[in-house]
Amino acid sequence: MARLRQVRNAVPGFEVTMREEAVQVQLSFLGPQLGESFRSRLRDRPKLMAKGWGNPVMDEKTWGRRLLNRALWRDRQAIYDRLVTNAALRGPERDAAFEAHAAEVGGRLLVASELPKPADYLRYAQRAEVGTLRLDLIVIAGAAKSFRAAYGVWPASVSALANEGFLTSEEVLRDARVQLEPGAGGRLDIVLPLQPELEGAPKEARLNLEAQ
Repeated sequence: MARLRQVRNAVPGFEVTMREEAVQVQLSFLGPQLGESFRSRLRDRPKLMAKGWGNPVMDEKTWGRRLLNRALWRDRQAIYDRLVTNAALRGPERDAAFEAHAAEVGGRLLVASELPKPADYLRYAQRAEVGTLRLDLIVIAGAAKSFRAAYGVWPASVSALANEGFLTSEEVLRDARVQLEPGAGGRLDIVLPLQPELEGAPKEARLNLEAQ
């Protein structure tokens, strides 16, 4: 079980990648305008980000580009700060936070095309959550096998795995939608219903365990 959890936890969560993007985008916009003495004090990775986008239009050092970046940096920073905070939320609470932020930003009279759009990040967050839950299926499968080895039968539910100490309370809370269904020939089907609002997403993710 420890190895399975290591595999799952090796994939960074959406809140981690959101923080990474916030830093990278802001450095890429403002980096070319920073003094060389400042850039030289950065570590290797942020120093690379501060070189800019590698795009002549985005990285141009004309007075117009400098003025635009200075005009937008406060809004960009505020939007990213809110996005990072919302990314750490889960489920309906997260969705409501992103939707409220999208309505707030979209209601402004002037929204520059270069500013991040919260509505897009809600879709990213939902897809990332599905990815995390798919990884959880691996852990649940390992827990179900351990349960069967201990008791001779498959567990009836995810809660049963938690009650016997095979899953943590956090895992059970996150995987409340997962269903354990007995299949033909003593097989156990682990089923995760997916969100129908995700464009192109299948209706469910399914993992089958054969009785041995």
